Amino acid sequence: MLKKKSQYEGEMKDNKRHGQGILYDEKRNKAYEGQFKDNKKNGYGIQYSENKYKEYEGHWKDNMPHGEGTQYKSNGNKEYKGDWKDGLKHGQGISYNIIENKVYQGLFENDKRCGKGILYYDNGNKLYEGEFKNDKPNGQVLYIILVKISYMRVNL
Repeated sequence: MLKKKSQYEGEMKDNKRHGQGILYDEKRNKAYEGQFKDNKKNGYGIQYSENKYKEYEGHWKDNMPHGEGTQYKSNGNKEYKGDWKDGLKHGQGISYNIIENKVYQGLFENDKRCGKGILYYDNGNKLYEGEFKNDKPNGQVLYIILVKISYMRVNL
């Protein structure tokens, strides 16, 4: 969140942030760059963390992610890419693990997995494909279990 000492450079209308602009935190680090309407983030923009990595890049409505956008982890890697509604994951999207491998691809509703989706192992192979409800597998499912067979040769 921006402190009271944040600074703004950009377009104004009726003494409000309106149009293209950049918000800086109290240390003059870029906190947000993008479009504004009536003093709020509206349209396309990028929000940055205190460590200068992107936190979110995409569309905004009334200061919240809304539409298509990408959320990033604190190390700068993708965490989620997809649809947003009022600041929540909502619609088609992909969640990623710490090394940006897909963990889940499918539908979200109010920040939870809901509808058709696929869970993945860390190596990218499918773990589960089916319906989700309230963030959990629901109904008829297909679990994909990978078995690694190995053997060792022993000379006697």
